[in-house]
Amino acid sequence: MQLPLMILLQESDYQALETFPLLWRWTDPRWNVLPSAILADIRVLTAAKTYAISERWGLFTRGRADTIPPFEFIDRLTELDVATRSDAQAQDWLQRQVVNLQQRVVVIWSPAIAVQTSLAVFQTYWSDFCYPASDDVAILPLTVDWLLTYSHEEVFRFGRRAAE
Repeated sequence: MQLPLMILLQESDYQALETFPLLWRWTDPRWNVLPSAILADIRVLTAAKTYAISERWGLFTRGRADTIPPFEFIDRLTELDVATRSDAQAQDWLQRQVVNLQQRVVVIWSPAIAVQTSLAVFQTYWSDFCYPASDDVAILPLTVDWLLTYSHEEVFRFGRRAAE
């Protein structure tokens, strides 16, 4: 049986925003407070659904989301060291990788912690999703035709799904 090449989500795959262990990143005035309309566009996935997605796409199999077999990381042009860039430069680079900012994505921090939002929200607030020196993050669209990773070394990598 061929597994679907998409991430399929149902209402039962979500839980309340208040249950999200990293919610403080978006609600604590010491860090940042995202607008309520943005928070409403961020949906927390259950640990079971996050684990299923991580397993299906081989995420975190080596402890981080850097080199993932079904995706091709072609050359240095698909990487960006954000430690040496401004937030605006990183946002521009992200938009050049995938033009459709309305696309829905899953942002995964670990095999049990993930949210679903629009690429526009991630692109605009990427530094609130990705913390240097601590986060290894995988960002997948629901169509799973590309993958974006952020490593704790402050490097974004973008790749398209390899031909099957």
